Amino acid sequence: MTKLAKLPLAATILCAMGLTACGEVRTRLPVPPAELAECADEPEVPELPARPDAPPMTDESWQSGAILDWLTLSTQVQRKRDELTLTYILGWRSVWGDCKADVAGVKAWRETVAH
Repeated sequence: MTKLAKLPLAATILCAMGLTACGEVRTRLPVPPAELAECADEPEVPELPARPDAPPMTDESWQSGAILDWLTLSTQVQRKRDELTLTYILGWRSVWGDCKADVAGVKAWRETVAH
């Protein structure tokens, strides 16, 4: 590169440095509202009751009614397990709905700020 070719390059660099030093323009991105930046807490994992052990399948068990008692108890335990599991699943659905609403709120806020 010749001296003559370096002169416009040097002038361009000096002008750029001078122009950037003249003004101090700071762009600041708006921050979304704090209530839209958090989702609801996750639901707690339920402690499921243990299933009762089945009695041995013998004639004595049938005659004494132990098997019918076990079936009744098993049905009650399973109903409780189902209720706890359903509550847990519905809790997750609520968390998902809360987060979906927050994302929709941020989207609406962004469109409002952009226009």
